[in-house]
Amino acid sequence: MKVKRDFKGVWIPKEIYLMSELNWTQKILLVEIHSLDNGEGCYATNQYFADFIGVSAWTISTSISKLEELKLVMTRTINNNGQAQRRIYTLLKNLKGYWNNPNTPLEKPKEGHVENPKHNNTKNNTKNNTPSKTQQEKIKLFEEFWIKYDKKVGKKQCQNKFIKLKMNDIESIMSSVEPYVESTPDVKYRKHPITWLNQEAWNDVVIKEEEKRSKATPLIIETNKGKILL
Repeated sequence: MKVKRDFKGVWIPKEIYLMSELNWTQKILLVEIHSLDNGEGCYATNQYFADFIGVSAWTISTSISKLEELKLVMTRTINNNGQAQRRIYTLLKNLKGYWNNPNTPLEKPKEGHVENPKHNNTKNNTKNNTPSKTQQEKIKLFEEFWIKYDKKVGKKQCQNKFIKLKMNDIESIMSSVEPYVESTPDVKYRKHPITWLNQEAWNDVVIKEEEKRSKATPLIIETNKGKILL
């Protein structure tokens, strides 16, 4: 994704600069999200941020989770003309050094039908039913994987498989899914997502579409003037 703007640089307010809870990647990411949030949320992808800052998409994903944990941003999944689209909203207007009141409710986004798979307004007093932070992170990453893979077959089965995987495998999945999808632009030839996960296909070497064409067996036609190579 390319964001068109007249980029002048990055300015970091002192309140963010001095936050010991954040590393430099997270500070720069927060400022960049804020610069792209025009009040309707920032919809840049993890890969855009990764290319902009010079880190992996996985690092961006974990950094956004950290910013959410500190209530500096909130993410929502927007139903945009039938397509799920992530929006990130910055909450810097509430920042003054550190949070004065960590229980301050989050401001609701201005537009559209909003679905938030991570949060639920219903309180659950049963601790055993509350997902751990790691499990919540896996569920969030699965939603990103599901959108990127874009073959909507057997979601529940895939999610159960996904959250049982180790985090280092999930990291490999998140960095491999986009190249695989690009190599199979025709969805009907793309493996079912549960098959891709069960086969641990994220470890496979992906051959891009143009490479497939270049490696294809040439067609030879014989004529009365000789052979023609196509």
